Amino acid sequence: LRNTKPLINKALAVQMVGIIGWSAAIFVNLWLGSYFVEQIIFAFAALALTAQLWFVKLFPRNALPAHLSNYWSITVGAFFIAISFAPDALFTALEVTPAGYTILTNGPLSGLYALFVVAYILGAIVTLYYKRKKLKQPLERLQATYLLAGFILFFAVNLLTNSILPV
Repeated sequence: LRNTKPLINKALAVQMVGIIGWSAAIFVNLWLGSYFVEQIIFAFAALALTAQLWFVKLFPRNALPAHLSNYWSITVGAFFIAISFAPDALFTALEVTPAGYTILTNGPLSGLYALFVVAYILGAIVTLYYKRKKLKQPLERLQATYLLAGFILFFAVNLLTNSILPV
């Protein structure tokens, strides 16, 4: 079988690299408690979210947007990847508690980063929801349904572990 969707597969691969890097960096930082590793965590998260949004944009037809104005989300994602490494931009201090929790002191751009995270996750969910409604092929609708469920679950877990549950 010939691969007919190389672009969407690349977006998914970049998303997986982002998620794996994000997760691995979190575990490494429980051991190291490093400011630099924490920056890597933020960068991989931004990479994963940008790739997720682009995966949804490409799904299911594997077609790139026609207008240059539709590529703004890559620039925003790249900005947050880069700003992750700016000293004191997203957080100013790092503490790892004896229980293994990481406590950060928010930097001046942490609120903007949080807005980016919520916007990109919800953007992917809303886009996929509307695309799902328009799909005619039963298999594509089913794929969209499972993707939508996964993205909603990801958002709920992310919200719980990063914003609601006490750490």
